[in-house]
Amino acid sequence: MNQGIPSHSSISHYSTYIIRDPATHLVITLKKGTTIDGADSPHGHNRGTHWHCVENKNRWLGFYNAVSGTYIRHNNQKKEWRFDANGKKHGDWESFCARECPGGGHVLLVKHWDGLLAMRAEGGELVVDCKGEGGTAWEFVRVG
Repeated sequence: MNQGIPSHSSISHYSTYIIRDPATHLVITLKKGTTIDGADSPHGHNRGTHWHCVENKNRWLGFYNAVSGTYIRHNNQKKEWRFDANGKKHGDWESFCARECPGGGHVLLVKHWDGLLAMRAEGGELVVDCKGEGGTAWEFVRVG
């Protein structure tokens, strides 16, 4: 959080954010149509790092990239369960709920059957935490 960009304590739909891992100060970045944990710059000063937060009629959040015109989604491949930015619409696989963490930041959760699973950074990728080890507490830096 000491990288010169303030984070925000709440997430508002219809705002634009840089989504940053506070442990590494790297951001979720669009590269070749996929999302990865780690931008070229820890400040994320390129449009591939700007995610528009939207809300659907069922009140699920979605994160849309203006460069690609696509949403962050989980790929639903349970053996290699990852996130990418190939979602063409704000459907089930592109829907998130954000839970505020006591220590700051928000964990992004996706629906899986009757429960929720967290998004976490692991080895330079964004993965679904299907083992329940805990998600990344992302910082949301408002840029628009």
